[in-house]
Amino acid sequence: MAKNKNPALEIRWNSSASKFNFGCSTYWVLVVNYTRELNDLLDRVCREMASVIDLETITEGKTENNLHYKLVVFDSEKSDFPSYVYRGRVIRDSRLYRRQSIDGLAVLIDNELRKG
Repeated sequence: MAKNKNPALEIRWNSSASKFNFGCSTYWVLVVNYTRELNDLLDRVCREMASVIDLETITEGKTENNLHYKLVVFDSEKSDFPSYVYRGRVIRDSRLYRRQSIDGLAVLIDNELRKG
């Protein structure tokens, strides 16, 4: 995968049935934005998802154009992602999913976005 030379302000997400919590979905959410907005956007997503279970940060860092990114994973009983929480680009990214290697997804995202 080629390194993204100009990461955009965006939210990328994906989901699948939870392996650990029956009746829930696992969500992977990647936010790329300015520092002051990043945590606010993640808070909004979590509020809209109602009950968020086992929120975990997978990786976070800084992009080549000084934006910040954070990838989190959590389970929720909600089945629809609240794309309306952000007026910018919100896309489903099928590359966000659990890898066999514990740090596999973090390495992928870091290699794509990290300031190097």
